[in-house]
Amino acid sequence: MHTLVSRLLLYASGDPDSVLNTLARLSERVSPPPSALRNAEEDIAVPYDPLSRPDYDWILAYRLTAKRILSLEETYRISGNLWQAYLAFHLATDDNPFTRACASGLGPSSLREVARREAKVWFDLFHYDFSVLDKKAGAPFFTSMMDEWDNGGRMGGNDAGDRLLILRERLAAAGDPDTFLELLADFIRQNGCGLSCLHKAFRVVPGPVFRLEPVDRTSSVTLDDLIGYEHQKKQMTDNMEAFMNGLPFNHMLLYGDAGTGKSTSVKALLNMYAPRGLRLVEVRKQQLEHLEAAIEHCRKRVNRYMICIDDLSFEENETGYKHLKAVIEGGVRDDPPNVMLVATSNRRHLVREDWKDRSDMEHSGDVHRSDTLEEKLSLAARFGCAVSFSVPNPKGYQEIVSALYRREGGQGMEEDELRRLASAWEIRHGGPSGRTARQFINGLLARERQKENE
Repeated sequence: MHTLVSRLLLYASGDPDSVLNTLARLSERVSPPPSALRNAEEDIAVPYDPLSRPDYDWILAYRLTAKRILSLEETYRISGNLWQAYLAFHLATDDNPFTRACASGLGPSSLREVARREAKVWFDLFHYDFSVLDKKAGAPFFTSMMDEWDNGGRMGGNDAGDRLLILRERLAAAGDPDTFLELLADFIRQNGCGLSCLHKAFRVVPGPVFRLEPVDRTSSVTLDDLIGYEHQKKQMTDNMEAFMNGLPFNHMLLYGDAGTGKSTSVKALLNMYAPRGLRLVEVRKQQLEHLEAAIEHCRKRVNRYMICIDDLSFEENETGYKHLKAVIEGGVRDDPPNVMLVATSNRRHLVREDWKDRSDMEHSGDVHRSDTLEEKLSLAARFGCAVSFSVPNPKGYQEIVSALYRREGGQGMEEDELRRLASAWEIRHGGPSGRTARQFINGLLARERQKENE
C-alpha cells in the first residue's frame, strides 16, 4: 500500500491523516523496508513487530480508518464493495488538473500521460489484498467491506449514491488500467468534477468564510406535480432551455402569493435538468455577502448552476439590496454564462415601497422621491424573466385537490364530498393555494390509511 500511494501525484492528498495516507503508514509498519528489518549493530535479520511500540496502538488506528470508510455507507446508503466505493468517490470528486481537463472535454495532453501512470496505481488499489493487514489486526476489518456489504435493506438512496454505484461498478469491471482510466474520464465528462460530479444541490455553510456543502437528500418533485400554471411552466422552461444550450438567457424572479409553487418550481427545474448537468447552489438572504464568492466558484466549473435565493425581500430600512444589485449586472466583470440567478419572493419589486416613494415632494431631505422609487425598483429589473404566481380561483383550487387526491391513490371519497371538505379546509387554513391543497390531501390520506389499518 505504501509503495502504491507514494507514486500518486495528481491525486496525492496533502492531508497526512487521509484514509490512503494513514493506510500507507500502517502498511509500512507491517511490511517495512528491508533496512528496518536489520539490526544495525549485529547486521542480522530481526523480527519486526509493529505492536511492540507501547506508545502506538496500531490496531486502533487501523480500526478507526476502516470506520471512516463506513461513513460513506451512512451518507450514500450503498451496498456492495465499500472499499471500491470509497476509491470511486475519491477519484470522481477530487478537484485536480486532470479531472478539470476531463470535465472541460479537453483532448490529450501531458496531464493524460501522468494520469495514465497513476491509473495503474488505482487499478491495483481497487483490487488490493487486505488479508495481511487484517491478519495483523486480528479481525477482517477491510476484507469484510470488500465482500458484498449488506446495509440491511436500509432505504433512502439518492442520486449521488446511485451515480457512485454506477462508477464503482464500471471501474470494477475494467480489465486493465487503460480501460480503467477511460471509464473514469468518460464519467467525469458526463457529470463534471469535484462534488458536483455526484451531488446536484449545494448550500452555503453559515459562517464568515464562504464554503459549500452538498445536500444529501433533495426533493423528487417534478413540474407535473405543479398542477395548473401552464403558462408559468413554459416561461421557466423556455428560459432554462436557452441557458442549458448556451444561448442568451435571463435571471429569473418567481414572485407572487404564498404557497403557489415558486419554491416547488425551482426544485422541479433542478430535477428536470440535473441529468444534463444543472446544479443548484442555495444562498440565504442572510448570506448575501457570499453571493459574489458563490458566483466566482461556479464560474470556474463546467457544470451549469442555478444560484437560488429563496423568499427574498427587503424592508425599507434594509440596504442589502444595493449590494445584490451591484453583483447582478452591476460589476465590471462580465456575467458568467454558466450561472443563472433565481430568486423567489412574495413581492414583485423585492423592496418594500411606501406611497410617499411615489411623490416628488421633499420628504426627509430627499428632494426627488421618484429617484428613491427607481432605486428600489431597479433590483427587480435585473431579473429579465419575471414569472408571476397567483392563488387559484375556487374552481382551480378544487381541480388541484381532485388531481392530488387521485394521484396519491385516494379512492374512497365521492367528488362532491371531497370538494366540500376541501372548501371547509381552505377557509380555516389561509385561503386557496397549492400548498393548502397539499396539506388538506396529506391529512385526508393519513386518516383514510389509518382506518384501513385498523
